Amino acid sequence: MLFRSMTVIQRMQLLIDAQATILLNVAQTYYQILISEQQVAVLQHSLALQEARVRDVQGRYEVHLALALEVSQTVSEEAATRVLLTQALSNVRNGRRTLAILIGVSQVDGSLVDEILVPDHLAPTPSYVDQALVNRQDLLAAQAAVKAERYAIDAAIAEYYPSVTLNVAGFL
Repeated sequence: MLFRSMTVIQRMQLLIDAQATILLNVAQTYYQILISEQQVAVLQHSLALQEARVRDVQGRYEVHLALALEVSQTVSEEAATRVLLTQALSNVRNGRRTLAILIGVSQVDGSLVDEILVPDHLAPTPSYVDQALVNRQDLLAAQAAVKAERYAIDAAIAEYYPSVTLNVAGFL
């Protein structure tokens, strides 16, 4: 009976651990989207600047004030910025799709905001580590599994123990 209750406790803790893992994935995805959206804004501004530089260098090249190499390098930098912008846009799109799957909706539209206020005073890091070790559901599940197996071993020993004592008693 104790074996079954420990197994039930272990499974419950594994489910809680899976839930915590999903919540962590949601938070990581959410903040990755925020980072990617900021990258998109920066890269769009940078691309506009790169396009202006290309026009400037091409104009200077036409009046023989710049080398063809300068034009090529400027065009190359603009192309590299376009690639980075395309990757950042893809990251935003993929992140929103992943977030939609994680939270169980068809799609995530609109702006995402981060309004979490970080407290002025934080506890020392070791206290957070201690709290995490006490509350980690995967560790608690492993402890419950060990207890369940210990009860199973005790039950197996108890099952064969009387026969061993009878054999010893019979031998004497």
